[in-house]
Amino acid sequence: MALHALGWTPMQSCSHKYCRILIFAFALLSQEYKREHGICQVPKKHRQSGLSLGSWCQRQRRMYRDIQEGKLDPKKTLLTPERINLLESCGFPWTAENARFESKVSHDLVTGGDANSDEDSDYDKLCIQ
Repeated sequence: MALHALGWTPMQSCSHKYCRILIFAFALLSQEYKREHGICQVPKKHRQSGLSLGSWCQRQRRMYRDIQEGKLDPKKTLLTPERINLLESCGFPWTAENARFESKVSHDLVTGGDANSDEDSDYDKLCIQ
């Protein structure tokens, strides 16, 4: 997914280090990780191309949750509505429940399991907690 196709011109607003990391992490997430795994649910300790992608994803979820719960002013955060839309455009799961279900669906497509089952699998251990 090209950033320009989403109406975002990153070079116009990329003076902050977070912005450059966002572009790099989004490219890894949407163009490499999702292509390889079929989803954007990244295990907590996953590293890719020198970036702790799993930790980065976890930080995005934490900021999003804090915004939703009113703990963080949306006007003073680095996770802007524009950046939220960008992450959502590639299917980024904002909650552990969404991430767990998407992981299970992807895994079960390969193994023939049932994503709607309440039984925990070993694969669930890879999901964010």
